[in-house]
Amino acid sequence: ELDRAYLLPTNDHNEGALGLYRLWSRKYPNATQAYYNALAKFFRNDTAAFLETNLSSEEDQQDPRAAGRAIDSSGHETKRRRAQVAHTIAVAAQHAREQKERQDRMDAAMAKINATVLALDFETLMNLKIPGLDEQLDAYRKREMDPMVPAKLTLKRKQEKVDVLMIAIVRYCAHRGEGAGVAEAREVAYIWQPLNRTDAAVSAPS
Repeated sequence: ELDRAYLLPTNDHNEGALGLYRLWSRKYPNATQAYYNALAKFFRNDTAAFLETNLSSEEDQQDPRAAGRAIDSSGHETKRRRAQVAHTIAVAAQHAREQKERQDRMDAAMAKINATVLALDFETLMNLKIPGLDEQLDAYRKREMDPMVPAKLTLKRKQEKVDVLMIAIVRYCAHRGEGAGVAEAREVAYIWQPLNRTDAAVSAPS
């Protein structure tokens, strides 16, 4: 809810604090982040008026100048940039590990699909449980590249999976030219999909 309710402080990205810093760093690429922050606080807090009122003498300004020189000589910007580079490298390494893990999972899933033995007879198909039917669907869809086989997640019931696999077997056998089983496959597919049969249409009474 907080993410949906978030609104930018301005209608222009360059008008916010980060936008102003981006424009300023583009104009002064060698300047440090601490120097920009000091300038921003100087103008926002009207530090010039405070200096004129309370630190007008040369002696009063010695300590603030010494503190500023100590900050400049501390190497804070070098440390910040090194930390930023280390963070960028760590994020890139994490993304590379996650990508490799995803690729390993995909390779393992594809190896399982390649090891699946296709069920080419309907008796074997009817005896399969849902996990076995899902393996057959993956094999026909991803290994045999049958574009007519839908994703297994779209088939909710077991009978839907069986029906799709029956038609897939018909196409597979016909494509390979295996005469044995093709006629039987076409006959069974014809029986299991009556809505596609021309003789199943009910003619209107004359």
